[in-house]
Amino acid sequence: MATNEIAARPASAEQRVVVLIARFVGFGYLAYLTLLLPRYRPDAVYTAGWWTPLAIATAFGPGIALAATSLRMTARSVRVVVAGCTLGYAVTVGSWFLAWSGQPVPNIPWFVYFPGLVALATVVAWPPWATVLYLLATVTVVQWIGRFREVSAQTSFPCEWIYATSFCMIYLAGAMMIIRTGRVLDHTRDAVYRQAAAAATAELRAVHRARFGDLSHGWVIAGLAMAARRPLNEATRKHARATLDRMSAAAHEPGIEPLPLNQLMAQLRSVAVELDRDIQISIEAAEGARHKSFPASVAATVGMCTAEAVRNSIRHAGASARRHIAVHLSASSLTVRFTDNGVGFDTTQSSERIGVEWIRTQMTQIPGGGARIVSTPGQGTLVELTCEAG
Repeated sequence: MATNEIAARPASAEQRVVVLIARFVGFGYLAYLTLLLPRYRPDAVYTAGWWTPLAIATAFGPGIALAATSLRMTARSVRVVVAGCTLGYAVTVGSWFLAWSGQPVPNIPWFVYFPGLVALATVVAWPPWATVLYLLATVTVVQWIGRFREVSAQTSFPCEWIYATSFCMIYLAGAMMIIRTGRVLDHTRDAVYRQAAAAATAELRAVHRARFGDLSHGWVIAGLAMAARRPLNEATRKHARATLDRMSAAAHEPGIEPLPLNQLMAQLRSVAVELDRDIQISIEAAEGARHKSFPASVAATVGMCTAEAVRNSIRHAGASARRHIAVHLSASSLTVRFTDNGVGFDTTQSSERIGVEWIRTQMTQIPGGGARIVSTPGQGTLVELTCEAG
């Protein structure tokens, strides 16, 4: 079974929807190009010889390009190709008046069949009001061209206009609502990530507060009480030295000074063992790298993301899962690899896992930071955190 991997933040829901609509429109152009093949030669009788090849190229070329660019889309490429679709269709329609022989045509020209498809292309790049105006203007012009048919083939212009506009508007409205839904989903998901980050920060503060309470009540006040109740002795001195050591260590908690490697490891071990007493932790440091220190914010972020990976494993990996944390320090980078042998999950559905997205978001906010999540159902999970070494 192939391994699923998340190496970078997935595209937003809105972007994915836009890509799908662009593909739909692009392949719609290919479909119309094929379906209208029987019409090109008969319609060419009523226009100049140069017009049909030019019209086919300008009407369908940009739309086919839209199908190609949708496979690897950027905002700039979309705007350029959509502009090409609208301009190409305008050239097709406008040049028909120049190429028309003046003889009444028995059927409406082939390009009159897909003004709605061109308008649908604009949905992915234009605001809704511009798309609607473009549709109304385009339908009006192409339906007016229908007045150049033979008298016996002409129908009511208002009826044809209303039918064509209504038919096209259904697809436009649907596409607009789908894109809006994707945008709302992105905003909602971002809000959830912010709330998750705030909750994790609050949890970390609560842990620090509890540690401070233990230090102040369990050691400082207890030491003062020992000194007050009995004469100074070796037990009191030992307690005082232990209290000073703990106070010195507390001074290096996140938010005060950079942490050397041994204190970073102590912090990672503390947060991990607090969640899973059976977790295995190992470290490998390159020669000369053990003197590295890490900014407090970096140490805090790595610690919180490691704790989140452990929590996710406890929640989802299964009761029998075994967990391991391996820390590797090189001359230029720190790598924390968390693994478990649990049930794993489908990373293509990772947008539904808030913890996974939160880890990725937090790690990208520190220098050289990144997160890689690899998992396969039934084969466990790997969470790899990397950042620059100080």
